[in-house]
Amino acid sequence: MPLDFKTSALGFQLSIPRKKIICAVSSRKFNYDFRHAKGKSAHANIQKNRERFLNNLGLDLANAVFLEQVHKSRVCVAGLSFMGKGAFDYPGSVKGVDAAITNVPGMPLCVLSADCLPLIFFDHKKQVIGIAHAGWKGTQLKVARRVVSLMIKKFSCAPANVQVIIGPGIRGCCYDVGPEFKGYFERSIRQRQNKLFFDLAGENIDQLIQSGISRSNIFDPGICTSCRNAEFFSYRSGDRQLRMLSLVCLTS
Repeated sequence: MPLDFKTSALGFQLSIPRKKIICAVSSRKFNYDFRHAKGKSAHANIQKNRERFLNNLGLDLANAVFLEQVHKSRVCVAGLSFMGKGAFDYPGSVKGVDAAITNVPGMPLCVLSADCLPLIFFDHKKQVIGIAHAGWKGTQLKVARRVVSLMIKKFSCAPANVQVIIGPGIRGCCYDVGPEFKGYFERSIRQRQNKLFFDLAGENIDQLIQSGISRSNIFDPGICTSCRNAEFFSYRSGDRQLRMLSLVCLTS
């Protein structure tokens, strides 16, 4: 799959040659925080950050869709009526949802993260996109598989045509976990120096392959937010109140 990271003014943009899609992931470069915040000044600053980031990509924040992100696996189909949900305030986010799919051009689907994986989906045949917020809880509930299933059900997507991009998130090199994780993800746990480490990306890749997606259609640049904390926000490395923005949008 011919994918490349390209540095933009505000972060990293994923380039898919000859495809009508925009994907981007913000970085720490300008210390831009995109989370939902309380307080008028903080809220106004974050809204400004979002507007500038999307405008830099030729997108309109008023058309964007933000999800409540409750660390579960519910997926929604975002139609025209979803435009602007959660873009300007957290209460307006799509409730109880950690993933979304759509075939509507010009409507960016967005997730916020700081160690959890952003997953971006694209079927170039059906012109359908999706995005998911996959932390360990969502992964345990198989959010990635649920996205693929809904793409098949609602838009008749064929798994062979679905491409998936795995964004920056904490990796097995740094994600130490408790013994209970052995029962959750037996195949994705490794032991080093008397500690257990969870391969969050590897687990999601396995689930995607189980959904019928070819490994060659899964693009993983291998970016660990903890290892590369100078470039990306990491909750475990101290960025408790900061979030990156990942988005995908169909162009007309």
